[in-house]
Amino acid sequence: MAQHRHRLREMEALRALVTTGTTIGAARRLGVSQSSISRALGQLEQRVGRDLFLRSSGRIEPSAAALRLNAQLDPLFETLALIEGAEWASADEEPLRLIVPPHSLITSSFQGSLLF
Repeated sequence: MAQHRHRLREMEALRALVTTGTTIGAARRLGVSQSSISRALGQLEQRVGRDLFLRSSGRIEPSAAALRLNAQLDPLFETLALIEGAEWASADEEPLRLIVPPHSLITSSFQGSLLF
């Protein structure tokens, strides 16, 4: 389960970088260090097997592939936002437990539509 959390953090880092434009802004948005953002982005690049960012003179910019991947993440983050804002659980009920499918199931559903 910890692996899935790391993957989600990588995707959150990508999204935060795309929306803020800098690793410092992404770190502030997510409440983590700048090095944590850089590490997550590097791990994401390793996972997908390609460079997703253009690095020059200490700056980092998302490539076209990173922007396409970010757009593909819209449904995932919209669903998470709906779950976080859900008002259907009462305080006296047991906490909600989310089960994330194995990485292979998630990747296989996205791989066919990713346009790198």
